[in-house]
Amino acid sequence: MLHDSGCVGKSMADASIWIALVSMLSVFHITKAKDASGNDIEVPERFGDGIVSQPLPFECSITPRSEAAKELIINNPPIKLDSNPMFYD
Repeated sequence: MLHDSGCVGKSMADASIWIALVSMLSVFHITKAKDASGNDIEVPERFGDGIVSQPLPFECSITPRSEAAKELIINNPPIKLDSNPMFYD
């Protein structure tokens, strides 16, 4: 009897997304953007249409959580995909 086992890489993809998300949240404060008077700019509830609905772009504020986080960000720039040892010619 055959059955659909789903995507064999789903668990790895889910874990990779989770690691990326918690890594960002551990070093950044992500909050509402502020206007010139210092008031919060509300995030509009606007979504794109299509097969997968997602929020349309909106303004936000992304700042380092601490000086240590800022140093971590500055001293560890993103790697280039072509320098990733997981990709071979």
